[in-house]
Amino acid sequence: MNDTPMFINLENKNNGKIKQVKIGYSWTTLFFGPIPALIQSFWTWFWIVLVTDIVLFYPTIILGTIIANAIFAAYINKKHVIYLLNKGWQPSDKNSENIIKNSYSLPIRKNIKTKEQKNKQHDDFNPNKENPPEKIDSNINRNKEGIVKPSENEIKDIKLNSSSQKSIQQEETKPNNHSSDQSEKNINEIKRSPSNVKIHRRWKPYYNYMVLDIETTGLNPVDNDIIQISAIRYIDDKPVKTFNHYVQPQNDEISPKIYSLTGISNDDVKSGLSLNDALTELEVFYNSNMKPAIIGHNIDFDITFLTQKGVNISEITIEDTLLMAKQAQKDLSLPNNKLETLKDYFGIKNGSHNSLNDVKTTAIVYQKLRDKGYKPKKITTKKSSENKSNPYGYYMRSKVTKSSAIGQAILEKSNKSAKKLNDLNFAITGNLFELSRDDAKKAIENKGGIFKSGMSSKVNYLVVGVEDKNVVGEDGKSTKMRKAEELIAKGYPIKMINEDQFLELLK
Repeated sequence: MNDTPMFINLENKNNGKIKQVKIGYSWTTLFFGPIPALIQSFWTWFWIVLVTDIVLFYPTIILGTIIANAIFAAYINKKHVIYLLNKGWQPSDKNSENIIKNSYSLPIRKNIKTKEQKNKQHDDFNPNKENPPEKIDSNINRNKEGIVKPSENEIKDIKLNSSSQKSIQQEETKPNNHSSDQSEKNINEIKRSPSNVKIHRRWKPYYNYMVLDIETTGLNPVDNDIIQISAIRYIDDKPVKTFNHYVQPQNDEISPKIYSLTGISNDDVKSGLSLNDALTELEVFYNSNMKPAIIGHNIDFDITFLTQKGVNISEITIEDTLLMAKQAQKDLSLPNNKLETLKDYFGIKNGSHNSLNDVKTTAIVYQKLRDKGYKPKKITTKKSSENKSNPYGYYMRSKVTKSSAIGQAILEKSNKSAKKLNDLNFAITGNLFELSRDDAKKAIENKGGIFKSGMSSKVNYLVVGVEDKNVVGEDGKSTKMRKAEELIAKGYPIKMINEDQFLELLK
């Protein structure tokens, strides 16, 4: 059986638009002549095929047209790929890139930057270069009546663990890298098994807490790697100690896309800690600070990665600013719940997509939302009152039969906006927060996409909602997720995305 995909994915780097392009023999051109080129807006070849078919139709009594179409069908898809590459489109994934190289022997990625340009871009993007990070504005007006302040023992312990309040600014400006001997160490010599962490979600206004964020090479906690871990301990909303390390990847290299988002290069992580050492130091940092509540933006993502990589912490309490922002979205008229959107709304002057910067931004966002009284909605399943997470969604919950106000607004807008999903195929597994399954289907179709009830090689995006582990098992993977992973392993360009990413596509 030939497992080579019949499609590749190309991305327009100027606007981020993704197009699925057919490769190989064009059977539709054989039977329908110039129509496929018309649909693709491939005007040069549309006119070539159309004029040739008209000229040959009558003299040869259709036979010449059929022969011409058969010849065109063998070349038109390759010509279309070449045309798009010359227009600036590039492969959006490694599999598509390999297909173009191996099947067509075409030059691609002409705009790859030189090493000197990359270094310059990294220097320009690096928020830690020369200028120290801005101090977090902790002068937030609030009524502190009834607030439990840290005990003398707690403050003493924190002071012992941090050399002085002034030295923190210097400590947090750059991740702690180790010597070149560390980079030559075999980072796979100690491989941890996934851990089982008991998670508590008890909302209350915290003033003593730890903010955590990680950067990774992708969204899959099993196959992708952690490349940076950052955390800051806060006492009475003031930063008192910083943890910040680059981490050597175990499996992946850092892709150009991740580099452009984070400013973290493969050279940066070569001198970072091994995963085992990074997790060990994180465990010491957390335990030495009296096991505070952990705050994060979409904190389930971070915790899922850390537990999959084997962090040895038995029990934690977490709070999620993403879920707090969902409750505030309507009141604050926010277009979405992204950390960058919240940063702009609250006027926070800080970089984005570097885990240390994101930790500082998350801390201010948490303080602002907490002081305004926004708390996450408690969401549970019918079978269990314990909230659980999975790698792509947030909490388990009962089936959504009616879209939220946010989901209804997205559905209404999708019916009026341009059809920009370009006949891309979508499948959904699990339950979504904002959209019912029927409304999600309507929104996809309104935007020009195609909804698939099952998982197959024709699917471009699998939207992963929240799965009930009582149904799918302890690993949280549904049948569709397992099928998608099998197809991805075979080289099919399928992307697994969470609900927030899905809603962004619809917008």
